[in-house]
Amino acid sequence: MTTKKTGFGSFLRAAVPVAVILVALVVLINALASGRTAPVPSAFAAGASLDEAVVRAREEGRVVFAVATADWCGPCQSYKRGALANERVASWLEANGAPVVIDVTSGPTPVSDRLAVTQIPASFVINGAGEVVARWTGELSASELRERLDASKAMARSLLHL
Repeated sequence: MTTKKTGFGSFLRAAVPVAVILVALVVLINALASGRTAPVPSAFAAGASLDEAVVRAREEGRVVFAVATADWCGPCQSYKRGALANERVASWLEANGAPVVIDVTSGPTPVSDRLAVTQIPASFVINGAGEVVARWTGELSASELRERLDASKAMARSLLHL
């Protein structure tokens, strides 16, 4: 009759290969993901702060369109490559918006806290008084985004004239 050895040594013999495989997977996933960060869409290239964008919106009769995103967020990268880079969305933002990117790659920021960002990607339409008039989370298609931007701009204008 043979007895099976149990104890800490047995645990280590079983755990070490599992740990090595997990570390290898993490390294592999990181290697595959690097270089996949979408560029900042051209409409957001000015790099304005939220406060600067609110001033611009107020002075020029625009709305602020702010997007919270992170480099490690797959849906954020897809949103930046898709709807946010779309030519029709870019032209709408050029004519009507003051676009802002809120980068939460390293964690919450004072601006993301101010807007109560809890999920990403998160999009906000803010009027010239600095009030959030619309917000949503998740990735949208370009046509869905244009519809929401049009509706939000109308809402922002009506709130300013109450």
